[in-house]
Amino acid sequence: MKKNRSYISEVEVGQLNAAPGGTVVEVPAPADNGISKDAPTVVVEVNVIPSQSQPWLFEVQNGREGGSEVSANIHFDFVESETSDPVLVACQRAIVIYTMPPRALEDDGVTWRFANPGILMEQDVAHEQYRMTHVASKDGSQLRVTIDQVSGEPSPSFPSVEFRLVAIRYRFKSKKPSRAKVYVSQDPLIGVGRSKH
Repeated sequence: MKKNRSYISEVEVGQLNAAPGGTVVEVPAPADNGISKDAPTVVVEVNVIPSQSQPWLFEVQNGREGGSEVSANIHFDFVESETSDPVLVACQRAIVIYTMPPRALEDDGVTWRFANPGILMEQDVAHEQYRMTHVASKDGSQLRVTIDQVSGEPSPSFPSVEFRLVAIRYRFKSKKPSRAKVYVSQDPLIGVGRSKH
């Protein structure tokens, strides 16, 4: 199995580590530069190729080196230092952008789109530890998941968020209206932890 890496946006460059069954992304510690304060945001892009009968394919994009790695599981390690301002720590965030690329369009004129709201939660998110919000784009081609307000208490792993992505499959060039079918993915996983360096 290849080592999993992810694309880190130019908003902030995080440190990546391979992890069994997933990708670990470090959200760097906030910095207080006097008047200017920095609360990092890390962005990970994942291409999603849905299927009617097979497990969906999740490709974590590596924009800097090109290519991608197959991984449905992502774990974010929110880092703080001994001197981190608690206000800035509360502003750290991670964003996962799930995208259905053009190749999710099938040869017979059938396309896939995220169905609103795009996610079925397997359980409630523990609000005292972190907040997870999500929104689908207007055209349904992208789903943005944001993790923020992570607890300041160090923990290698808070309870993981198990969910399923929800998509519709429909024929978009048909002259007669077609009924869209709804499909759900196998469980991708987003893990969240907090560490002090």
